Amino acid sequence: MTPTSLSSIFSCLLNKLNREGRRLTEESRTRFRALKSELDKALRGLLEEAATDGSITVRDVKLTAFTFAGALNWTARWQEPGRGLPPEVIAPEIVEVLLTGILPRPRPVSRRAP
Repeated sequence: MTPTSLSSIFSCLLNKLNREGRRLTEESRTRFRALKSELDKALRGLLEEAATDGSITVRDVKLTAFTFAGALNWTARWQEPGRGLPPEVIAPEIVEVLLTGILPRPRPVSRRAP
């Protein structure tokens, strides 16, 4: 599962909970919590695997997973269906920010004329 597909899943599920969670039955809430737990384990697994193979640097897998989930959870609160960008456009952009951050990009080396 790619980070983008995970973010789309989190976004859809959390959006559903935020908008309709108060009306879920106890059974549905239990199932939803189990799905959230499953997604959290999948995300932590991806982070651990990528850290182990050297693809990324992660200081704290749990904190990193919570950061991703928190960003995606909050998106589900402010993104309104039918207004602005759709989730399938927003999700990859958020993943891009989370993966690459906002650090300055290297500046091209200027070449002086001989």
